[in-house]
Amino acid sequence: MRESARGDLTLVIANKNYSSWSMRPWVLLRARGISFHEVMLKFDSREWDSRIGRLSPTRQVPVLWEGDPGGGFPTWEVGRAHV
Repeated sequence: MRESARGDLTLVIANKNYSSWSMRPWVLLRARGISFHEVMLKFDSREWDSRIGRLSPTRQVPVLWEGDPGGGFPTWEVGRAHV
């Protein structure tokens, strides 16, 4: 995995063809001209199984990391509770 400088953004996603949730932050970052690195993991793959635990605290995507993925500050979407 590449080393990140503090403040670098890394977006961890699944294949954009199969995951609209992954596509949304990717489109937003691109449209706003925000520089980021992309890590794409394929669902149900050995790579997913071996890397998702380190790259996503919830084991779900997308996750936006500030700093080193797995060691920096993660941001992910939390579903709204139905009342």
